[in-house]
Amino acid sequence: HWHSTAHTSKLMVKVFDADRSHSGSETVWIIIDMQQAAHLGEGAEATEEYGITIAASLAKKYLDSGMQVGLVTSGDQPYLFPPQRGEQHFWHMMEALALMKATGKAHVAQLVSHNMEHIKGESTTIIITPSGSERVTAAVQQLKNHGHLTVAVLIEPTSFGGTANSLNTMHSLSASGVQVYTVSKGDELARALDNRISSPRTRYI
Repeated sequence: HWHSTAHTSKLMVKVFDADRSHSGSETVWIIIDMQQAAHLGEGAEATEEYGITIAASLAKKYLDSGMQVGLVTSGDQPYLFPPQRGEQHFWHMMEALALMKATGKAHVAQLVSHNMEHIKGESTTIIITPSGSERVTAAVQQLKNHGHLTVAVLIEPTSFGGTANSLNTMHSLSASGVQVYTVSKGDELARALDNRISSPRTRYI
């Protein structure tokens, strides 16, 4: 919670529970789309802020449950945190999230492709993106082809003033059995991330 962080000079984190169960995987990768062209809004009501808040909360959720968590993104600079456990690892990721900016040039499919050598083995991989383009579908498909259980958190761009919505991407991913969550401006994150859209065959995290 960046406003509380500024007031207290200590990193404050809002926590939500996306789901109360998880798959058999012991490793979670969180991939945040920080391409500048994909983001909208300003300040606390920006897609950048929503994406970072979701990533921070998910990292805490899974680390608290004893799982290994890794983080990949590329904004003002590339960020790669290999999966680890523990409080020190959590704070290293939180420090990076507090400082990073959505000024990246790589779209989400490029981000996944450039990091596939690091995202190894069977894991749960969560993509957080405000992009509703076919590149999201391509990124998810690449992860699925490598045996990852993939989850998409789509931040709805039209609610932040964008013109292209994520509806087609949502339906395409859902039809392929991907677990999909949509978050719009003003949503309570815990509630939004409890309303998943998926096929009956999807395993939930």
